[in-house]
Amino acid sequence: MSKKTQRRSAVALICITLGLFGINTQPVQDALNSLDLTLSQTESIETTAEGVQFSLIDEAKAYARSASASDENADKVQVVRVVDGDTLIVRLKGEQVRVRLIGIDAPESVHPDAKRNSEQGKTASEHLKAGLHKGDVVYLTYDKEQTDKYKRTLAYVWLDTPPQDPSESDVAHLMLNGVLVSKGYANPKAFKPNTHFKKTFEHIAQARI
Repeated sequence: MSKKTQRRSAVALICITLGLFGINTQPVQDALNSLDLTLSQTESIETTAEGVQFSLIDEAKAYARSASASDENADKVQVVRVVDGDTLIVRLKGEQVRVRLIGIDAPESVHPDAKRNSEQGKTASEHLKAGLHKGDVVYLTYDKEQTDKYKRTLAYVWLDTPPQDPSESDVAHLMLNGVLVSKGYANPKAFKPNTHFKKTFEHIAQARI
């Protein structure tokens, strides 16, 4: 028996009981109809959400047609897996490399100290895992420093070939760092000396408000 059928059976029993005492049952029926509509909409949304698959790469390619000339100096890599909302493992020149998206910060989701993890971090991580898949080709460009003290590669990750002189719009649509800020899954957070896109990320964040 479906949940809807169970609900209707329970309400029918209530209506019969109320009717024996001469109580108007129409408000109960109206409430049931309204509840069924709300639940149907919710179930439809849940089913759609479960069935939808999307690609950050495809979203970027739709915009890339209008971008300027490409930067041929970027490193072309393949995604191995997503670690969290701002960290990836990629294959670069035959080796697996941990890449930290610089200039931004996503809430924690896999920190060893569980108290530092949050639902927002889980959401950011799940979004990136859903939109970026194993084998996807992305491009890396760098700032002043290419690695940090944790030996992670610091990079701007591009979902399509990066433009030579990217505009703010290019960053918001083609660069994963900027896309995550634009969608609200990460916030600008610059660490000197890697601040090339600091103001750009800040402008993108302000525009989403």
